[in-house]
Amino acid sequence: MLEFSKPLINRPSEKGASLSEGDEEVIRQVIIAYRAKLVWMLKIPEWSHLFEEGVSVLNLPCARRGISAAAALDSLLIEQKFDLLLWVLQHANCRLSSRTGERLDRMFGVDRLNCLRLDVVLTMREWAELKEGLLSRLRKEHKRYKHAQNVLYYSYRYLVEKVVGQFCFDVNNSADAIQEGSIALIRAIDKIGDEGRFLAYAIAWIKRYVRNYLLAQKLPVYAPINALSDALISYVQLVQDEGESTECEGIGVNKRKALLLDYLRGPNVSFDEASGAGEGLLVAETICDDDVEAPIDRVSRADICAMIGRLMESLTEKQQEVLRMRFGFDEQGVVRSLTDIAEVVGISHQQVSMREKRALQKLGGILSPMLLELDG
Repeated sequence: MLEFSKPLINRPSEKGASLSEGDEEVIRQVIIAYRAKLVWMLKIPEWSHLFEEGVSVLNLPCARRGISAAAALDSLLIEQKFDLLLWVLQHANCRLSSRTGERLDRMFGVDRLNCLRLDVVLTMREWAELKEGLLSRLRKEHKRYKHAQNVLYYSYRYLVEKVVGQFCFDVNNSADAIQEGSIALIRAIDKIGDEGRFLAYAIAWIKRYVRNYLLAQKLPVYAPINALSDALISYVQLVQDEGESTECEGIGVNKRKALLLDYLRGPNVSFDEASGAGEGLLVAETICDDDVEAPIDRVSRADICAMIGRLMESLTEKQQEVLRMRFGFDEQGVVRSLTDIAEVVGISHQQVSMREKRALQKLGGILSPMLLELDG
């Protein structure tokens, strides 16, 4: 078991500061040991239903076509595994086998179980005590892992900018490429192994992520990155061996991949040319603008306004004044309440209401024959 009382080395303060082999080995073992514990906990059969529920609640990558639930859990970052296990421990109320509980007790140094008094399964009291200790120790070990991760990340962060500078020549993509490289470095830290120097391992991860990102930016359509990477390798090999001009008939799978990539990377076609909008016309000029009033609607509105104007002439001036302000027919075009009209005109609210009522009744009497004729 790791000694938790001994602090890890301090995080390097200078960009690109290197670690000694001894310091790096300490960090490596902290991460490997912690990761192994999380991986083992994710295989506890009594919690299998909780893992599925927790993945959904925490919105983590789950099982999908071609990837099983076990593979999806294994592919999670250490941070995601910690969040999932923390959620499972907080919601686990099932009876845990004494064998599993005893191993958890030893693995995290909780020391809450008396092995001589255990039955086949833990009692609710024994599980409650073990869970309390597990939550405390798991949080402590995760904090230790985060410190180790930070030390390793800041020691090798300079590799991200170095790789991006080698592959990315478009300043508009530099920031996103650096972000992809940083994600790759974190994944390399989470996947660190026992053998070899971390430097070469981290460079390989960063190069792959940065190249895949830049490759995806070059294509006008979305395509699986792994397939594109294979196609790119085939394309480069094909160009080196036979040149870029190759007949499609009788060629192998690798050549087909290469030609597909060559086709996807071909010259862009103008959307205006492909749409056939017409000579000298852009596609935008042929699309209907919903904010512009149609000519037929404009004519209909003008006819309605003229008809309303003729109808209003049959009312008294006071009635016309009230209706104009009530329905926004005046110059301001503002619809007013009866109270506002009463304040403007200088009469009571009841008088305004009576004028409106009489005016509408008079207009209704004029329009009734027209409506009956339309209904007939």
